[in-house]
Amino acid sequence: ATLGGPVEQFSDEGVELQFGTNVLGPAHFTLLLLPELIAGARSSPDGKARVVNVSSSGVYLNHSKLLDWEALESEGTAERRKLASLGLYNQSKYGILAFSNELARRYADQGITSNALNPVERGPLTSLYVGTSPETKDANGGWFIPFARESPHYGYTKNPEIEAKLWNWIEEKRKGHY
Repeated sequence: ATLGGPVEQFSDEGVELQFGTNVLGPAHFTLLLLPELIAGARSSPDGKARVVNVSSSGVYLNHSKLLDWEALESEGTAERRKLASLGLYNQSKYGILAFSNELARRYADQGITSNALNPVERGPLTSLYVGTSPETKDANGGWFIPFARESPHYGYTKNPEIEAKLWNWIEEKRKGHY
């Protein structure tokens, strides 16, 4: 999903709307499916279940602050205004990459692989490649770029401390919704 709305829009949970749409929603859905994904991995011939998260090149434009935690909440008006709509979008695209990395780390031993990608043009090509190609069956915690290529993580695209903190933040926001 992509949004580009005003900086003062929030989800029902009080989360900045782009982050709620691009991170919290997909993360919640993935975590609801986790028991089925684990069962699917156990019954799959290759022992894997793949999760593919769509991010964007906005990740590259977000490296200065990674996640501005204050801007995510409804009280963080000044922080959101500094980031503006594009900065909030870029932050949300970093957020889904961070979630994807943490999912890969937490569930690899149960057969779950989780990768993120930047679709750009011809978006389905890279998504289909990551989700279905035999060449990517063992990829986990990867960052894929057009056109169907794995890219190395740069310092700011893989940060276990932030990824774990985001995971805990997501779990807190999900309470009462499952």
